[in-house]
Amino acid sequence: MKKGLIYFIVLSAVILTDCTSREESARRTAEDFLTSYYGADFSSARDYCTASFAALLDTAVSGFNDLPELIRANMAASAEKTECRITSIDAESFEDRIIVEFEISSEELTGTLKKKLLLAEEDGSFLVDSID
Repeated sequence: MKKGLIYFIVLSAVILTDCTSREESARRTAEDFLTSYYGADFSSARDYCTASFAALLDTAVSGFNDLPELIRANMAASAEKTECRITSIDAESFEDRIIVEFEISSEELTGTLKKKLLLAEEDGSFLVDSID
């Protein structure tokens, strides 16, 4: 009985630690990606992406640097007023994927936008695989 209880406690601690470390890893990746992405630092944002999503990101922002400086400056000023807040992390629904829900708010927005990131596990790390 005593050995069974000890086994149960150790197993529970391992499971809880694994879930916590997966969620913490996902949170760090999501926060770093969102900070870079919404700060218009797309080259840094791609460091937190899977290869396929990084290619999509590159295509989507390919003309950003060709914009006139005044427009880029206005976008940067707007980005400084934008806040992203992670509202939930679902590390349980999929074995190799994590869903991160977040909200975007800004002085320039009326209301809050609710969005999701899908993070995929690659080589023990989580990387952004899509944004919705």
